[in-house]
Amino acid sequence: MQMKNDQHENLRQRVLAGMGGDLLTAELDRLLSEGARVDDLAETLEGTAWRFMIVGCGSHFAITHVDDLLAAHRASFDELRKEAAHLQVLDMSLSSEEEEVAQTRVRMRVARCASAYDIGAARTKRFLLPDEAALLSEENDIRELLAEKGFSWNGGDTVHEIWTDEHQASYELAMKRNEVINWEAVVEEMEG
Repeated sequence: MQMKNDQHENLRQRVLAGMGGDLLTAELDRLLSEGARVDDLAETLEGTAWRFMIVGCGSHFAITHVDDLLAAHRASFDELRKEAAHLQVLDMSLSSEEEEVAQTRVRMRVARCASAYDIGAARTKRFLLPDEAALLSEENDIRELLAEKGFSWNGGDTVHEIWTDEHQASYELAMKRNEVINWEAVVEEMEG
């Protein structure tokens, strides 16, 4: 028992001394292979900026620094922001099929980035202490980012344009044009 406590204290001292995550993970793997309990090892990190994580669907363990978790969180949102910059509101009556197909692809990429960010944010929050969770920027909100572009995301495979008065007016104009075209066809048929 004393030997195990010494091993845990040794690991804790390495954590506090700022040993890198890869070296800590290797040390963790060694201790686990020698029969150390996961709960005991996780306790050695309490009160530090390092987090003990179970990854790969529970098949691996890792030690990650809080700063690295936050950096990954920010990078994921930056990727979403970069993809969202390509979003365009399409005019219902003037958009070409090529533009519509290209925008569908953009909207699907944005939705994939939003999903990855959402999952990553939940994972990051799971490993942060309550006071550390406050470090997650509120500006990194998917809804706000997409609303600025005129879009929303409901967790699905694509993002959607937010229906506005402008959309309604464009829709009504398109319907009137369609009625005129249909009536012209009827008149031509009757005359023909």
